[in-house]
Amino acid sequence: MGRRYLAAVSFALLFFCQGQDAFPQLTYTVQVVDASDQGSPLKVSGRASFTEIRRPSAFQTASRFQILLKNASEKGIILLRATVTETGPHGPTKDQQIKRDHFFWGEMSAGSAIRLLGDEGRPANLSRVAPAREPKAKFRVQYVQFADGSIWGDELAAQDALATRSAIFGMLLRLQSEGDDRHLLALLREKIKPDEADQFFDSFRQASRDEGMAAVRQNVAAALRVASAHVSAMRQVQAKR
Repeated sequence: MGRRYLAAVSFALLFFCQGQDAFPQLTYTVQVVDASDQGSPLKVSGRASFTEIRRPSAFQTASRFQILLKNASEKGIILLRATVTETGPHGPTKDQQIKRDHFFWGEMSAGSAIRLLGDEGRPANLSRVAPAREPKAKFRVQYVQFADGSIWGDELAAQDALATRSAIFGMLLRLQSEGDDRHLLALLREKIKPDEADQFFDSFRQASRDEGMAAVRQNVAAALRVASAHVSAMRQVQAKR
């Protein structure tokens, strides 16, 4: 595939045994490329690796990535939508959606960084034997909402995230208004839509089992306090425009 390709790829060759058969395992490591539009408020760096086990008539494949995102802007970030695109030597190109909403738990402050990890585990996905491609990994920031309410990117990419936030906020208000612990627990056990909003309350449900309903009430109050602070900051900025 050429010296240029081999120079860009970290290559490891191991042998795995299954019964009396030995199958070669290949691992390719590449730098993650920032494919965001110009002006993105996030600085992207990281690596992705692709592992393959060659079988007689197919490849078993898996991938993993580690990406560091640094807030290069002068404002806090509360919502991020992005896509990781991975193309290994064999197998399909995979897109993974990244959704992070800090609306209820603070913000990604200016100059701070977060680390994203993705790991499929041991190679398991089967792909037919075919000529190998050059492995690639791209990260594209689609949308960012800042703590003051201003945005960068494509608003359409954030519609589902904003709908999820609205569902969470509504449920928090319902939980806050419930004075009886038994009714509060019953309400907390209700499944809400969308699924991501329901998953937000998994930690609340766990707290009810481990620490009791007083801890749930504290978590509800804390989430609403942070959310209210964000809403107030956004309104102040909008009022000055």
